Amino acid sequence: MKGAWDTNDPELREKRVRVHELLERFDEWSLTHVPREVNDRADELANEALDDD
Repeated sequence: MKGAWDTNDPELREKRVRVHELLERFDEWSLTHVPREVNDRADELANEALDDD
C-alpha cells in the first residue's frame, strides 16, 4: 500500500490499482502491519491460499 514493493504479476498489479481506487472513496483509512511471527493464524491462511493456486 505504501508502494514499497513492485510485482511483475499482472493480476497483483491490477489488484493494487483497484485497492487504491477503492481507498480514494474514504476520507480516512489506516493500515497496520502485523508481522507474521505474531500472527500465526493469518500466516497459515495466507500460505493455504497460495497453495490453492
